[in-house]
Amino acid sequence: MNDIFHWFAKPYSAVKRSLYRKMLLAFLSILLVTVTLLGVNYYVQTSEMIKDQAVLSMERLSEQSESTLSSYMRNMKNFSWNYFGDPNFQQFVKKMGSDPAAFSYYLSKFAQFRNDNPMVDFILACQLNGNQLMVGGEMQEAVLHSEMIRLQKLAVENDGKGQWIPTVTDARRTGETAYTLVYVQALKEVKVDSRPVIGVFMLRLSDNYIREWLNGILPADQGKFRLAQLSDGRVIVASDRESVGKAILSERDMNRLKDVSGYFMTRENGARQLVVYRKLADVDWVLIGKVPVRAMLAEVDQVANQTILIAGVGLLISMMLASLLSSRIVVPLKRLRVGMKAIETGNYGISIPVQTDDEIGYMTAGFNKMAHEMNRMIVQVYESELVKKDAVIKALQSQINPHFLYNTLGTIEGIALEYGDDRIGYISRSLAKMFRYNISEGSFSTLRKEIRQIEMYLSIQKIRLGDRLTYSTSIEDGLSEVVVPKLLFQPLVENSILHGIDRLQAGGTVCVRIVSEGEDIEIRVWNNGPPIDDSKRTYLEELLESSVKPFHVRETVDSIGLENVQQRVRLLYGPAYGLTIVSAEGTGTEFILRIHQRLRENGEST
Repeated sequence: MNDIFHWFAKPYSAVKRSLYRKMLLAFLSILLVTVTLLGVNYYVQTSEMIKDQAVLSMERLSEQSESTLSSYMRNMKNFSWNYFGDPNFQQFVKKMGSDPAAFSYYLSKFAQFRNDNPMVDFILACQLNGNQLMVGGEMQEAVLHSEMIRLQKLAVENDGKGQWIPTVTDARRTGETAYTLVYVQALKEVKVDSRPVIGVFMLRLSDNYIREWLNGILPADQGKFRLAQLSDGRVIVASDRESVGKAILSERDMNRLKDVSGYFMTRENGARQLVVYRKLADVDWVLIGKVPVRAMLAEVDQVANQTILIAGVGLLISMMLASLLSSRIVVPLKRLRVGMKAIETGNYGISIPVQTDDEIGYMTAGFNKMAHEMNRMIVQVYESELVKKDAVIKALQSQINPHFLYNTLGTIEGIALEYGDDRIGYISRSLAKMFRYNISEGSFSTLRKEIRQIEMYLSIQKIRLGDRLTYSTSIEDGLSEVVVPKLLFQPLVENSILHGIDRLQAGGTVCVRIVSEGEDIEIRVWNNGPPIDDSKRTYLEELLESSVKPFHVRETVDSIGLENVQQRVRLLYGPAYGLTIVSAEGTGTEFILRIHQRLRENGEST
């Protein structure tokens, strides 16, 4: 499967990367679609017209053939009926062999009729198991005798009513089996009180004549007509002897022979066939013609092949012209592509020669102007972006510092009012160190110094809360000197105190851990205070999921620290990093801040 995918992917990729190949493919597609639609339309309409003409022709042929065969059969039946009702002939058959003159007379009459009607193979008048008068016939006597017994029996059983019967005999001279039709009729002596059967009269169609006649209806390469039993579809007479006795149509197709005549399409051995049929009157027979659809469309296929050849030559010439035209367009565009590649690599001083006055020449001149303008402005834009980023970071830090100062001074005031002891001095010294650290040169520091600041902050809160607070800090070996923004995670610790520990009567704990995760660092701040309620947590998650936004000052301060931490991290480290919150009943709340061990390129603006 992969091999097939790669086999298709390579030419697709080659076309995708080249405008020249796209244009050639477009020209080829347009020509192919046009030629294909015209060819298909011509083929469909022509083939339908030829099929309609073939159906009409086949229906006419079947009608004419049925009429011819019926005419033969009526002629032979009338001949038989003339003798059936002749009293003199009845007496001749009854006393056959006793009157040589009558025998000679009727023999000449039969011979004359046979000569006038070449479709007649033989004429036979015979007594029941007695003398006979026969004209023609090329069968072996033994076979003739056995067949005559069967035919005589059928004639007698029909009690004087004539009937056509398929017969199978062997030709004496050729030794071939003959499949043809015999008209048999019992001869009766007409009396006043009875009509006894005295003999049998028979006329047989010539096997060779009927096969040649069937062969002449259609050319051999276009199809064949056969005479079949209407009851079971078995062939009784055909130009090809091997099909006699076999079903000419399937049972499903035989059920479609409902009208006197008609046609339908069927499939035989995987090939479509046109079937026309016409039922014969007064007999249980049907004349069926079958023509392969491919034979009908041979002329259309020949024209289609010629059309394909002409179309191929036309496509070849068109592709040569399209290639020449495409090259006149693509070569200047390739030069533009080279210039764009140069700009991608930082070469803004490139200039492309303008060689035409058309739209591509205009584009080339515009590209040169754009490249020169970009070369002039790139430094200015680059510096403006750096200044802008630095301003945003400083503005975010300026939001954190007053907030921290407000909370810390509130702590000092509370202790001073309650105790008035030396702890105020400790708090003041710690606060001074924290502010000196904050206003010292640069906006970045190391994790070691940041942890020290957190410890001073927690020690101040420990004085305020007493036994209600315990805390611990830890930093993994090798991470102490990693450079990070100042006061990056101080709001997380502050949030743990104000919204977690302050709500507990006793047993409050805050843990700060800094660990490595591959090339990343996770700063984890955990407290065992009450969990964040669902609505507040949903609000915070939506707030933290947003991307870096233009700087603004929020009217409420509940989540200003968390939002600022998130924005600072994403500005400096990218959208893949930031803050997540895990809070649940019984486990407390943990802030997880993920950063990279190194700042993003140009992250430090000062």
